[in-house]
Amino acid sequence: MMSLYERLGGEEAISAVVDKFYEFMLSDDITSPFFAKTDMKRQRQMQKNFITMVSGGPNNYMGTDMKTAHAKFKIGKKEFDETWNNLEKSLNFFCVPQPEQDELKAVFYSVEADCITVSSTNDKGEA
Repeated sequence: MMSLYERLGGEEAISAVVDKFYEFMLSDDITSPFFAKTDMKRQRQMQKNFITMVSGGPNNYMGTDMKTAHAKFKIGKKEFDETWNNLEKSLNFFCVPQPEQDELKAVFYSVEADCITVSSTNDKGEA
């Protein structure tokens, strides 16, 4: 059976999805403030490596664990869900089939507890 990485289309497809994902993230009022001081070239590469790893591709992810990586941000359920919404928009843009989207969504939500750092946020992403 092919891995999710292979079914997503491998490195080239994941790269395109992640680039489009960050277009959505950076134009989204809920998620864009989190990237104001971020080196986006590095961020894109880290995300590509992470999705590659969790989908069964080559493990080139050299980042920190999810909890450490998100600890400095005030991320609530709203921001976490909006991040998935933006990834889902990118997957739909590239016509990724629903079974693969569902499988990636399960992986995404498996790290929810490590990424949410506040119980609720206001409209400015502040606790």
